[in-house]
Amino acid sequence: MDLIFKSYKEMLSKLQSKDTMEEKMSQILRRIEKEFTFQSTGIFIKNTKTETYKLKNSRNISHLYEKKAEFSKEDEIIHKLSNIDIIEFTSEDEFKFEKSYSHLLISPLYYGDHLLGFLFIDRVSGMYDENAINKFTLFASLLSFIIELYLKEHKLHELEELDKKTNLLCYRTFVERSSILFAQARRYDRHLTLVVLKIDHFSELFRTIGNTAASDAILQVAGIINAGVRNSELVSSIYPDTFAILLTETSVQNANYVIQRLQAKIKEISNMQSTHLSWGVVPYDKSLSSMEKFIKIGEECAFESSRRTVQNITTYEELNHLKS
Repeated sequence: MDLIFKSYKEMLSKLQSKDTMEEKMSQILRRIEKEFTFQSTGIFIKNTKTETYKLKNSRNISHLYEKKAEFSKEDEIIHKLSNIDIIEFTSEDEFKFEKSYSHLLISPLYYGDHLLGFLFIDRVSGMYDENAINKFTLFASLLSFIIELYLKEHKLHELEELDKKTNLLCYRTFVERSSILFAQARRYDRHLTLVVLKIDHFSELFRTIGNTAASDAILQVAGIINAGVRNSELVSSIYPDTFAILLTETSVQNANYVIQRLQAKIKEISNMQSTHLSWGVVPYDKSLSSMEKFIKIGEECAFESSRRTVQNITTYEELNHLKS
């Protein structure tokens, strides 16, 4: 048993490297290949978007099975894996993955109380002894550790990308991500429209209703904007009083429809009913050299709208006309 823990510590040390999660899972399976007599082994990982468990990495599993293997939370095996360290099967009548076996071990992979996957191994003849079962559960705990590290690092990365006050993309991340869409619009001549919203008299809002109420109102505005666009579109808080929205496959006319819908929703917020909202609308144009230039012109359009008492939307075309 001491040798098992020594091996475990060595693996734990290696797994704290900067390799990707997939690379670390492969390391685990390579070690399993050396340590066990087995027919097949594999790692199922939960897809948090579809709430299904898919085979992520395996050994001696056919490509066809790997593609179709999938379990949902309704499947009995997923229910069995809850709140248990390991499941043993000695008859394929009870359960099997792809191949017939004499002994099958399945161990859940947890992050806190959440089941995020499982590790399995089987053999075609004979049984795994207690020593092998203990070793297998240690490998499963190593995989759980990998998942935990990945999720924590991923969460930290997300937090760095978000504006703390609005939970929207910060300016830097917005520019990085939108530059990809900007390049695609240039290459494929696609519609891409930037909308900039400026909340006028921002500091006065805080003085009038107080910091807490004003911050809550801005957070609600951010939530309305984020919920009001498609998943393919980007929203950022580029300044405390200014939001940028990059609309894909959207003309200026359709962008105006989006603005009208968002403005109506924002005006339903009790502390925003009398606040003047200024909008700028800029379609992609080949004369624009970069995403930063795109944003700057959007800000100029929104600023021009803030000078008006009636019309609160200024397009790039209107701005050029005013400058000429």
